[in-house]
Formats: sequence, structure tokens, C-alpha cells
Amino acid sequence: MFTRAAITRALSNEPFGQWMHFFRSIGSTNAEAVRLAAAGAPEGTLVIAGEQTAGRGRAGRRWFTPPGSGLAVSFVLRPALPGNCIGHLALLGGVATAQAIESLCNLHPQLKWPNDVCVDGKKMAGVLGESSHGAAGPEWAVLGIGVNVHAGPPASLQMRQPASFLAEQCEDAPDRVELLLQLVRALAEHYPELGQAPLLSAWERRMLWRGKRVRALNPEGTSIEGIALGLDPDGALRLQPDDGRALSIVAGDVSLSDA
Repeated sequence: MFTRAAITRALSNEPFGQWMHFFRSIGSTNAEAVRLAAAGAPEGTLVIAGEQTAGRGRAGRRWFTPPGSGLAVSFVLRPALPGNCIGHLALLGGVATAQAIESLCNLHPQLKWPNDVCVDGKKMAGVLGESSHGAAGPEWAVLGIGVNVHAGPPASLQMRQPASFLAEQCEDAPDRVELLLQLVRALAEHYPELGQAPLLSAWERRMLWRGKRVRALNPEGTSIEGIALGLDPDGALRLQPDDGRALSIVAGDVSLSDA
């Protein structure tokens, strides 16, 4: 059962989760974690919910977590991280989520820049990083992770990319408490790499469409096409257009090019 008691037992010896807020239903775990972080919640605080009624994804999109359908958790972090490397938060969440899924299922998740975890090209999980900036970098950060376990988004929803869920992809969908435990452990393993080259390398090893021609649509609505090369030191997408120069894409949506 996905209960406070079961989660407390599972995380009793883990570095994250010693301060835990569990909700059977909440609007958004990230919104609550942001409130707690701003109020001084210690690093490692977790906000976990069995249901989200107003879950948020990147760029103001919705993230659906109906009752019993998935894992919704937000981590309060206080990283020593330069402001230009804030994009590493989403990379950390992606690597940890992919590793946790792989440890429990016979699946090999890939990572779609900047914040999607995919299996066979279908979105299985998403990451949302939020932070408050001071003069020397983030004062606090919240890393939200949502995993489709027993169900995906509503079939009637017009998705930007195909989506799936663990129960559809593996014979035995993992217990959500066990998935949370593996996620906490993976996050703790890679957290010291935040802002450093080993995290970039771990992400690139799972990179979806590396070496493929892709289209990057920026928030202003213009797009550029080129070969996806990898990541730059700040965590931005390195793209090589037809003229041979290398560009860093800081924000936007990426899809395979039709060309």
C-alpha cells in the first residue's frame, strides 16, 4: 500500500526523506515543496502524493496523477550550484528516474532533453525543476518527478508526444513505494555530481536522438534544425545546424526533424 507508514519504513535509513510530507491528494507536490523551501525546510525534505489534482509540467503544462496511477514526489534541495548550471537539476532528475526504473524493470529508459524520461520513444516520466536565486546561485531548489506507473494521461488528451506507463511496458509494474526508494537512492548517488561533468556524461549515455537530426522550437515560437550533439557544460542542448557551427539551446521543445 502507498501509505505514509509504508513510505516512512522504506526511507528510514535513506539520506532523503527524513523530513517527509505525505498527502493522499494535493494540487501539486511542487507547489507545496516550493512553499516549504521558501519557509526554510531542510534539504532532503520530500513532498509525496497519491493523487495530484493540479500537477504541473514544464512551460505551464499539466501533469496528470489520478489516484493510484503513478508516483508524484518533489525534493527540497539546497545545492551549491552556480546560477548558469541550474539546468543540471532537470538532468539530475532524469538520470535518477531512469536508473530507478531500470533497477526494477527490464527496461532501458532514454532521456529526451530537457526533462523527459522515455521508453521506446514514449514518455514515461517527467521532471520539473524550480529554484529561488540569490547573488551566488540558487538559495533553494525543488525537483519534482512524476512517473506513470499504472496508467498514463487520459486518452482524450492531445499529447505533444506519445506517452506510456510502466504497467504497459513491463510484466510486473513495480510497487510505488519500492520505486520511490530506488529513486531516492539514485538521486542521492548522483546529487554530488550536480554541476559537474560526470552528471553530464551519465545523462548523455541515455540521450534520445543523439546524432539524429532534430528540430528545436524555442519559447518565442521560432525553430532551428540540426544534429543533436549532446550537452554543453551548463546542461544546454548542443546542436549543429547545416552551416557547421555549434549552438547551445537553452530552452525549448525538441522533436525529430521531418527532413
